[in-house]
Amino acid sequence: MRSANFFVTSHPVKKLLGYMATFVLLTVVGCGQSYPPSLQAADSLMNERPDSALALLDGMEADMASAAKSVRMRYQLLRHKAMNKAYVPFTSDSLMLLVTSYYDDHGTANDRMLAHYLLGCVYRDLGEVPHAIDCYLYAVAEADTTAADCDFRTLSSVCSQMAWLYHKQLLYVKEADAHKQSEGFAELAKDTFLAIYEKGIHAGTLVSLNFKDSARKELQRTITLYRKYGYEQDALQTSTMLMFLYIDNPHHLPELKLLIDEYEAKSELFNERHELNSSKRQFYYYKAKYFEGINNLDSAEYYYRKMSYPNMPYTYQDSMYKGLMSIFSKKNQIDSLAKYSRLYGAVNDSSVIIRDQQQTAQLAASYDYQYYKNQSLANENRVLWISIVLIVIFNMSILTIVLLVRLHRRYKVIQEKRIAKMSEAYKQTETKHRQEANQLRDSIAEITEMYRQKQAALHQLEEAHHTVLTKAQADLEKVIAENNASHSHLKEARQAIEEQKRQYTQTKENLLEEISVLKKQISQMTLSQQQALSLDLSETPIINMLKSMKEPYRVLTRSECKALRAAFANSYPALIYDIDKKAKLNQQDITICLLTVLGFEPGRICNLTGRSNSSVTNVRAKINERLFNEKSSPKLYSNLIKGYSIYPI
Repeated sequence: MRSANFFVTSHPVKKLLGYMATFVLLTVVGCGQSYPPSLQAADSLMNERPDSALALLDGMEADMASAAKSVRMRYQLLRHKAMNKAYVPFTSDSLMLLVTSYYDDHGTANDRMLAHYLLGCVYRDLGEVPHAIDCYLYAVAEADTTAADCDFRTLSSVCSQMAWLYHKQLLYVKEADAHKQSEGFAELAKDTFLAIYEKGIHAGTLVSLNFKDSARKELQRTITLYRKYGYEQDALQTSTMLMFLYIDNPHHLPELKLLIDEYEAKSELFNERHELNSSKRQFYYYKAKYFEGINNLDSAEYYYRKMSYPNMPYTYQDSMYKGLMSIFSKKNQIDSLAKYSRLYGAVNDSSVIIRDQQQTAQLAASYDYQYYKNQSLANENRVLWISIVLIVIFNMSILTIVLLVRLHRRYKVIQEKRIAKMSEAYKQTETKHRQEANQLRDSIAEITEMYRQKQAALHQLEEAHHTVLTKAQADLEKVIAENNASHSHLKEARQAIEEQKRQYTQTKENLLEEISVLKKQISQMTLSQQQALSLDLSETPIINMLKSMKEPYRVLTRSECKALRAAFANSYPALIYDIDKKAKLNQQDITICLLTVLGFEPGRICNLTGRSNSSVTNVRAKINERLFNEKSSPKLYSNLIKGYSIYPI
């Protein structure tokens, strides 16, 4: 039986009406939408920290009243999933019935499987075991195991929960099959630990079915796999099940002793006094059985008594009193034998009463389930009338859809014309800006060449001055050496040297003044070129889109990131070259760098890239260090603007 179904039909005509009504519901629903990042964050926390995920979802409850229906349904699905993982018991099925009904008509195969699985968990907590199993079976049927994105992990959990309910109903054959299915799905999910765990639980079910040889082999394989993948403590716990198989077989006593010694030597469950807590004291029963098997009755009695702790379950008391009764029978201590025989009989009677109560509760749950089924059949006529009303809605919906399609086509044509017009205008503007930039580039090249020529003339002047000065100095020294008394000749030589120095100084000052003027012209033209390039960059569609973006949760797509990089490569190729060759950034880091150049704040960059605030800060610091040797995130913007002569946009 399908849980939370709108149509419970048996007649072909009624079934057809139901299908048509369902088609109407699917038709009138709008296109799917993405979910808020907060829901995605809660979903990502679900497996590792379900308590944190549940707290996050509870904090969002007030915002869900105004959210779209698809968001509300996703919120309830994730909240029930978090409650189930955090072991919070369910007390009502009303919300989960609505969620399951919604995803039956709107969700993917994984959504439908999860919804029916969680509905089964609700009925599990409400004590309606047959109804819960029915939901689990439906969840398995909804799973698309041929799809690449099939959620095999959840599918494994469905089968594991179903096996647990079969165990409560003493249906051990079905329990074994369910555990085997869970193991197979865990392997497909590549969850090694879960697959090994289910193999061990399956072995325990084989013990319940009295297939002890098969169970022993399965347990040995489980222990081997646990140790192969490094789960030593889990291997030790599984070995206690193997001890249970060995305790009544004298041929396996040596193997039992090895398992006991290994458990005591390696298990981390023992406290500082080397004792086990209450839930693990069944180990002492296996140790007592071993000592009883080798006829060390005093040690056996000691460990039987060591099993005792307050509020022991009747099953543990049953084992303890039965063991002590066996010890005192072998010791021929009649009084103690009589005492523990009475205690064993009383405990055994209590455990039988509890089993009877459990079976009675299971029968009551089955009765409740049948009652729900009868109620569903009783509502068949009412559903038929609802189906007729939906047929009328279907006809009206068809007309509405036709009208909407035509309006959509007309709107699409208008949009295409508008986009074409904008593209043409952009192309013309881009062509104009490129022409102006090319003219500026040619002017800069011409003035730069003049600047180079003046620098060369200055160099030639300095060389000539040095040559003349050297020759004059040599002549002066020669005149002094030859005509020490010829003062007039010396004066003329000195005047010639001073005149040469004056001419050199005047000519050098003129050249330096001309060079300074040329530098200013180059600087002004370079600034004009940068402004032209900046204007060219600001007119690109991707920059216009970023300026006008207002969505709070809008994350740039891969194609938009590539368009942003291409725009900068066209206007500032030196920046892109250093990012690729010097900083060696990946695509996401390049996007963070370019958004920083555009002046976006770190919080805005987090929204546009989907990265956390700390991640964006670290990336900005890394870029600043690689490009400018500064380990600082806040200075990246100013360094980029100055270092690559970028005109702020």
